Amino acid sequence: MKRALVRIVDWGHELLSEVVHMGDLVVDLTAGTGQDTLALYKMVGATGQVVAFDIQSQALSATANRLLVAGAQVRLQQRDIYPLQSQPGVDLLKMSHADISTVLTAAPKGIIANLGYLPGG
Repeated sequence: MKRALVRIVDWGHELLSEVVHMGDLVVDLTAGTGQDTLALYKMVGATGQVVAFDIQSQALSATANRLLVAGAQVRLQQRDIYPLQSQPGVDLLKMSHADISTVLTAAPKGIIANLGYLPGG
């Protein structure tokens, strides 16, 4: 069963890569361990912007670490500075993706979500 899930995630990344390009704005609704966030960052590159939401501090830390290793510019944003400025890099938000309309001023080119909590979360 787990093997099928990996294929589905890879397929989701493949589908997004057909419409997402360098420099685009993209969103990860649930950062988790940062796998999808990293995939989005690779699609938009250093000139694009990735916005990733999660309500778990552990998830945001794991995502930040994964992206920093990949060379991304990572910003952990505070809730009181919204809406976000359009700028290259990755913005990690400790908040629910239900508040997306208060955060973004432009429509993202792609959105991904793997809903759930980290193991033990």
